[in-house]
Amino acid sequence: MAQPIFSIGYDGSVSEVDWASLSPASSSRPSVITGTTASIVGNVDRTIRIPAGQLYGWGVLDTITGNVDLTADAVTSGSRWDTVVLRRDWQPTPGGGSTLMILKGTSTKAVSSAMQSNPGVVADQFLFLIRVQAGLTTIQELIDFREWQTSLGFQFGTVLPNPARYNYGDKIIQTVGSALDMGVRRGGTGTETWDMLLGRDWANISMASGYQTFSGDVPRWRVVGDMLQLRGRFERTNHSAFNNSFTTVGSVPLSLAVEAYGPIGSAFSSSTGGGGQYNIQTNGVIQVIFPSNLVTWGSFAGISVPIGA
Repeated sequence: MAQPIFSIGYDGSVSEVDWASLSPASSSRPSVITGTTASIVGNVDRTIRIPAGQLYGWGVLDTITGNVDLTADAVTSGSRWDTVVLRRDWQPTPGGGSTLMILKGTSTKAVSSAMQSNPGVVADQFLFLIRVQAGLTTIQELIDFREWQTSLGFQFGTVLPNPARYNYGDKIIQTVGSALDMGVRRGGTGTETWDMLLGRDWANISMASGYQTFSGDVPRWRVVGDMLQLRGRFERTNHSAFNNSFTTVGSVPLSLAVEAYGPIGSAFSSSTGGGGQYNIQTNGVIQVIFPSNLVTWGSFAGISVPIGA
């Protein structure tokens, strides 16, 4: 049965409407534009399902308009790793054709030797690896190797943009004060997630009431890759020692993937001891705890925690 794939770019006429769809994709290498997130079909032998979506490769724009089910051949013993591709074939005349297919592999976790790489004649766009297990009817593993088409945009503002305006894999440069950040939209399954890529300059931590910079070492934060880094020292405004309970000393304007805990440096002596623990909450609030009445200042130096998804 013919697959529900509509293609633009093979032999034949290309209308103005066709060109308006094809031309934005034509500067990229083979990639996925939207959709096509495969899933294992549990109630059909050795089958995966690829839903609607759009792919581009070597001058051809393919639009999948409905689900396509692909069934792998059985394996008699052990496991076999098969390769899922979109094959583009320029040889039929007139026209050409694009087909989703499974290429049989071996027990080695690798791309099938049957993959074609001759654009303009026959070429395969690599999408997934799947593992078929002898004696089992369900595909055991599905590994996503799709490459997403990306675009680069620039926007002014202090927050990452509305994901609805961008495709998965899009890169966005934005300004935050005088600094530049880059975000990449991650996902492919409807998850609205932006990852920070470029580091921004050091910015001052917003200190909580009752706390201030100690000895001129201003508490600051910055992002490097997907990590939040802190530095600087702090104390109570009345210079008194900390008590033995978590207390909020400041905050950063970021959201963390998970709440973070770890050791924190402080004033120290052989007679009074020192050191404590920090807690950075998912909303960016920074709390600390030190041994009661032993510590008069703390240090953020060396703290680095993950942000984003």
